[in-house]
Amino acid sequence: MGHALPDSVRITLLTVLPCLILIFAVFYLVKKINLSAKTSVAIAFVVGGGIGNLYDRIVYGSVTDFLHIDFVLFQTGVFNLADVSIMTGMFILIFGMIETKEPLINESEK
Repeated sequence: MGHALPDSVRITLLTVLPCLILIFAVFYLVKKINLSAKTSVAIAFVVGGGIGNLYDRIVYGSVTDFLHIDFVLFQTGVFNLADVSIMTGMFILIFGMIETKEPLINESEK
């Protein structure tokens, strides 16, 4: 993704912006003392996967997807473990919000 973009746009969109978002997520995780354990774990999964993908992008120039699982009835797409971590965190966040029927950030916390 993004191989056809100019270098400055690609670096901004795929390296600088994710780095800023990860810094914000870590800051949010550390500063918010009233987060539930489920939310904290979910954010940690997303941050961990994001750091893994960002590391690949900075060190190798791209994120390498290397896993392809072929089950008898179906097969998966190609992915990496950082992607699994991000998706696990997002599923925990989404299902946690559905379960509690509360937004991630309450209006009173702003």
